[in-house]
Amino acid sequence: MYNTQISDIEQSLSHNQQILDKKGVNLGVTGGTLGLSLFYYYYYLYTKNNEHIDTIMHHLNKAFEGVSSDYKGYFIALDMMEIVQFLYFLKDKELIDEDINDYCEGFDDWIYKFLELKIEEKEMDPYGGIIKVGTYFLERSRDIEINDVLDRIISVIEEFSVKEKDDGNEISFQYNFLDKTCRELGKGHGITGIIYFLLRVYKQGFFQERCKELIIPAINFLLKNKKSNGVNLFSSDIENTSSYEYSNISYGDIGIGYTLYHAGKILENELYSKEGIEIMLNISQFRDDTNKKIFDANLIYGAAGIYSVFKLFEQYYPHESFTKASKYWLDKATSFNTNNTKWAGFKTFYNGEQEELQLCFDQGICGIGITLMCSELNISPDYLHFLNYNFT
Repeated sequence: MYNTQISDIEQSLSHNQQILDKKGVNLGVTGGTLGLSLFYYYYYLYTKNNEHIDTIMHHLNKAFEGVSSDYKGYFIALDMMEIVQFLYFLKDKELIDEDINDYCEGFDDWIYKFLELKIEEKEMDPYGGIIKVGTYFLERSRDIEINDVLDRIISVIEEFSVKEKDDGNEISFQYNFLDKTCRELGKGHGITGIIYFLLRVYKQGFFQERCKELIIPAINFLLKNKKSNGVNLFSSDIENTSSYEYSNISYGDIGIGYTLYHAGKILENELYSKEGIEIMLNISQFRDDTNKKIFDANLIYGAAGIYSVFKLFEQYYPHESFTKASKYWLDKATSFNTNNTKWAGFKTFYNGEQEELQLCFDQGICGIGITLMCSELNISPDYLHFLNYNFT
């Protein structure tokens, strides 16, 4: 059904790959060179052409070369974390059969230093701060001992926790994000994102009692802020009673419902899972026929990401509402390729003046193409792993 669009995206990526491959551009999966590798992994599955394995490795080598050259990206540590994450991905997909630990160890010291910097800055953000580092070391736990670094990270989370009641039954977290105090509720940068990380730590068997002592009162606080109706049942932050009139992977109720559902499964608490399902059912009714809230097809802010999460959630809890929502948002994503652009007719709305973002995984056509290929192949959207939706 989407053969033409997928082909057009591949041709655009092939013709413009130098924008992501050139020195000075981010190297990771979400915003850089490795997004091309990820695309060609799925293109290899889609075409059944083994030649594309060479393309996967070509862009992986470009990422390694970029680390050792005159790096000018956002922050080298963030790209290193995504390089390691991608190596484990390829290992799991059996495209790498050698031991990758030697490659990964070369990055560990950088990541430790980055952690200390973020602790000093009091930045706990899941996408670029302390929680991001914690996610990296959960991946590294396959090959190295991580108890000490997780102990350090959880200690910081405990330090930044704020009792919302004297009895300690409700807590929130107060920390810095983009040079401001963050009091958001959602998964992208807020309380839910921290709960989600702690759930992963708990599930992997680390510091379970300490995690539980943080997770349960944080969920209590989150649920206290749940409203009875609206597009979203949660406001955007603690101090603001207004809520988003939309939802996507980073903002709104999709991330909250997804997290609470898994909290119930991991902690064996049926109430949490029921709350998660209720939230997801409510936000599954969200539509935007006139493009006033969702402006493009990309993964992180656009229609492809909304489709992907509902498609994934159908696997956990089959329901007609999720089936209809996923179909609506996939159709929506494919309807955005009518622009007069060299990006296969697509155009990213936010930060659209940056050419690399038109191509990259999280905001550009790499992610859109991957979404369409997985839909055609009828396989799980496991690419969401790179956008911190790891329970696939």
